[in-house]
Amino acid sequence: IYFPKNESTILVVLNSIEVVRFKMEKLGLPSGNKMQISRFPPMLKQKYPGNLLRGIADTDFTVNFRDRDKDGFGEIPRIEGSFNNPSFISEIAGMLEKFGISFSTRKILRREKFLEHRICIEGKANFRKWMQEIGFGNPKHLEKIEQWKENES
Repeated sequence: IYFPKNESTILVVLNSIEVVRFKMEKLGLPSGNKMQISRFPPMLKQKYPGNLLRGIADTDFTVNFRDRDKDGFGEIPRIEGSFNNPSFISEIAGMLEKFGISFSTRKILRREKFLEHRICIEGKANFRKWMQEIGFGNPKHLEKIEQWKENES
């Protein structure tokens, strides 16, 4: 496990040929970084779409609550993920459509050189659907949601 300088990331290097074979042969994931992934493993998308989305959201999404709704009541929940890899957005979008969860996407140029692809799920109805169908396992996200629920009551 490595902690690259000047980054808020952790790098995990696997030195197990069995794990690498499973990742590449069974899951169909390339060896290397996330930019090389052009699609999510079909088996995971078909059999475990909620688990796949939850795992991605737990590590790469944010959850926040801001603004007021149009009637001035309550904060609007927002689930958002950002990626350098545009394939991630299209894969996530396809799965969200199957769950009936509305979303928006956009591209942002960061530091005038990095193209970032974002997907955003916003609103109470979409949030409820997400929590029923997918949910979160990340304690940080769950704590924010509990605080929001307490403020909503």
